[in-house]
Amino acid sequence: MICTLSTFLVLVFFLCSCLPGQAIISTRPDTPISARPPRPYPYYVWVDGDWIWTGARYMYKPGYWTAPQPHSVYTAGSWERRGNGWHWKKGRWHR
Repeated sequence: MICTLSTFLVLVFFLCSCLPGQAIISTRPDTPISARPPRPYPYYVWVDGDWIWTGARYMYKPGYWTAPQPHSVYTAGSWERRGNGWHWKKGRWHR
């Protein structure tokens, strides 16, 4: 019974730690510096780069130009302090 409960708790912890966007790291990475390409169309908006969790570490995905979503505003992602580490809150469109 105790072995089964222990196994269950380890499995739950493992699965919860694998959820996307749930990674906590000890040191916040520096954002790479890159040149912003020219705007392709006058109405396009710039979406800042994002950090993507690969299962082992965060990888930077560069920003890009895009057509705005109707009646929406883009909020850039940001690093948030969580306990003794850092977590990336992904950028998103919202109304």
